[in-house]
Amino acid sequence: MKATYRAGLALAATAWLAGCATPADNRVDVILSTVQHAQENLNACIVDTYNDPQFEPLGTHMPMNMRGVSMDQLRDEHFATDDEITMLTLYEESAQACRKSYLAELRPIVPTVAALTETAYARNQEHLAELMQKKLSWGGYISGVVASYRGLNPKVAAEIKRLTIDLNQDRRSP
Repeated sequence: MKATYRAGLALAATAWLAGCATPADNRVDVILSTVQHAQENLNACIVDTYNDPQFEPLGTHMPMNMRGVSMDQLRDEHFATDDEITMLTLYEESAQACRKSYLAELRPIVPTVAALTETAYARNQEHLAELMQKKLSWGGYISGVVASYRGLNPKVAAEIKRLTIDLNQDRRSP
């Protein structure tokens, strides 16, 4: 009898606490968990692509994660060879699928973050096209991509903060 009473009490307390969460709280949780989940999926996909043995030669020119870029990679004045351009084309097909999935996961929940990210991806594609046309060196390409992401990160952080503040204000409104 005591066990049944405790179980019932625990269930009632859980239901009551769950009822305390406001729709704004739930939406903030959904936003944060979606962004985190999408980022984890993107990272795993990019790691798989980057670690594909056929793309190993590209590793001397570009890091898997732009936060890990070396000074040598930033100063690399070599232009991509025809073989590297062929590899880059194949690499980009796989990486593009990763990025599309990432955006598709973000778009329904945080469309503004998806739009900011899509703009950065488009800029990076322009840099890549210049690298493949031999108008830009490897170092120039890497520098451009790093700059894109450095510009994107604070914009995304500010947008998530704005959304969170807006939702918290909605919660306080009668």
